Order: sequence, then structure tokens, then C-alpha cells
Amino acid sequence: MAISPPEVDRRPGLVESARRPVILAAAVVHLLFLVAPLDVLAPIDPHDLGQRFLHGELPYVDIPFEYPPLAVVPFLVAGLVPSGLAMSSLAVQALLLELVVLWVVVRPRPEAALRFAVLSMLAFPFLSGGFDMYVVTAIAVATHLLARGDARGWWVAAAGVPVKLASATAWVWSRSHLRVAVAAGALAAAVALAPVGAVGLGTDSWLGYSLERGVQVESVAASLAWVGQAVSGEEHVYAYRFRSWELDGAGGAAAVSSVLAVLGLAALALAAWRSRLDPWLASYAAVMLLLVGNKVLSPQFVTWAFPLAAVLGGRWFLLHLGVMGVTVWAYAVADTLDTASAVVVVRNVVLVTAASAALWTCVRAGQRS
Repeated sequence: MAISPPEVDRRPGLVESARRPVILAAAVVHLLFLVAPLDVLAPIDPHDLGQRFLHGELPYVDIPFEYPPLAVVPFLVAGLVPSGLAMSSLAVQALLLELVVLWVVVRPRPEAALRFAVLSMLAFPFLSGGFDMYVVTAIAVATHLLARGDARGWWVAAAGVPVKLASATAWVWSRSHLRVAVAAGALAAAVALAPVGAVGLGTDSWLGYSLERGVQVESVAASLAWVGQAVSGEEHVYAYRFRSWELDGAGGAAAVSSVLAVLGLAALALAAWRSRLDPWLASYAAVMLLLVGNKVLSPQFVTWAFPLAAVLGGRWFLLHLGVMGVTVWAYAVADTLDTASAVVVVRNVVLVTAASAALWTCVRAGQRS
């Protein structure tokens, strides 16, 4: 008697069922914010700044500029288009760079594509009206190359440093091609610090500007101080300085969070010397520790590690989804600084949890080795 083969369930699984709706939703979000980008740089006018640069005015010398020197590039592009399209030009730059990450990082890892699309929906609104996608791309592509032992990763990381310093985290965890690492690091430092040599440490230079800033209300340090003030019954005092809202009385908490983050980065570096860590997790841990210790934490900063979380998957994807989801919630529903600060406390708890868990996993791997 012939035995019939077992029936094969050909119904798509949950992930496959979600793929098309998620990709469609991501496409719609990107289209909406290409047309109407979120102005995360306000009150800076990208077109006016780009025009002034194109007409020969120099950053730091003629125009105060709060960013490292290669951050002029996106503003130059914005200055080349009509004023009404300047913000959309930033969004187009962000989209093109996101396509680079998709091609270089995600295409060889198709299992990460759906996770990338989900995180991208939350990230792109904050990326559309600024230039942080340059940082995201430098971190993701450098991690991809260094994970393969490709020395070009150091030059990609070095190119990102003079835009924003976050891609310097590669020097914490990677031990690949150390001679190239030293050369690329020296070049990156020379380019990034050149304005300081020209104009000093005043607020006209990006480094002096950064040092003079107070504790931004979105930072981990501000959340610590805000909770402490609430518990003690102290009034929260906010001040608008350096183009952002700061929380007064948070200097001590900022010192504590910075020291803890530096110790965490040192522990990560030591673990990397002891053992070859998972490069994606080590990179993720380094970026998240940088966010924990930074007294300035604008909403777009939490996007820096989203491709890393997409590649890692599992709990790292879920933790980062929580970080970005609560960030969107904070800026979508909060109507006062107190309400926003309360929601940001929740976000920062998830952020510190993600950073601590990633660091602990890397340190344990180093100890086992």
C-alpha cells in the first residue's frame, strides 16, 4: 500500500506575513519625511548657512559653527538648492546614505532586512532634517568592514569622526590592522582638531562650544538629576541655551554619568584586548556607552546604532526598538518639558539597560577567553 507523503504547511510564517506591510509602511514614512522633513537643526537655517559657506565665509572664523569641520558638507548641498528645498535636500542625503547601508551592510544579511525596516521607520523622521545619517553610515560600514578584517574600515570610521565623533568608538573595540588604525586615527584627529588650533577653545570652535554646553534635558544625566529633584521636592528649572533646553542643577549627575561611561569603555577596550569579541555587539556597546555618558543627547543620536541592532537581532533589536519607540513617544505626545522629561526617564532606563547588557556580555566573553 502506497503511503502518502505528509502534507507540507505552505502558509507563510509570521515574519514572512509581516514583511510586505512593514516594507510598505517604511516606504510611506520615508516618502512623507522626504516631502516634509523634521527640522531637528532648528533654529539653524541650512540653506542660509550653506550659502554663506559657498560665498567664501569660513566656519569658526567668520561664522560660529557648533559641529566638527566635515559637517559643512551637508550644509553646502543645502546651499546649492532653492531655499524651499533645503530641508528636503538633507532628507535626500539621508535616504541615499541609508541605501548605502542597505547595500553594504544589510544585503549580505537578508535576515536583518525586516528588522532594519522596522527601526528605519522610527529613525528616519529624526534623520530627515539633519545630517546624522552620515554618522550612522560611518559606524555601520566601518563595523561591517572591520568585522571582516578589512583595513578600509578604519578609513571609513576616520571619515566619520570630523562629522561627529561617534565613529571614533571603533578604536575602542577593534584590534584589526593596528598600524592602519593608528594612521587613520591620527588623520581623523588632525582634521577634527584643526579648527581648535586656528581659533582656540572659544565657543566659535566646535570643541569649545561642546565644552561650554550645559546638561541637555534628554540626556541620561538630566534624567538622573530630574528624578532626584522630583524625589526631594525641588523645582525643575529649565533654560534654553546653545539652541537646546538644559536642566539646571544637573552638573553633578553629568560628571557621574560621564565617569561611568568612560569606565565602561575602558572595560570594553580591555575585553577586546583579551578576546576577539563579536564586532557588532562590541560596536553597539561602545556607541550606547557614548550616549549614556554624553551630556548632550538629541533625539537623532539614538539612531546612530540602529543598523547594528538590526544586524544583531534578538534582545538587542528589541532593546533598541524600545529606545527608539519611547523617543518617538516622547516627542509625539509631550506638551511640556516636565512631561517630556518624565517620558525621557523611561527611554533612558531602556538605553542604560541596553548599554549595560551589551557591555556585560562583552566583558564576560573577554573573561571566558
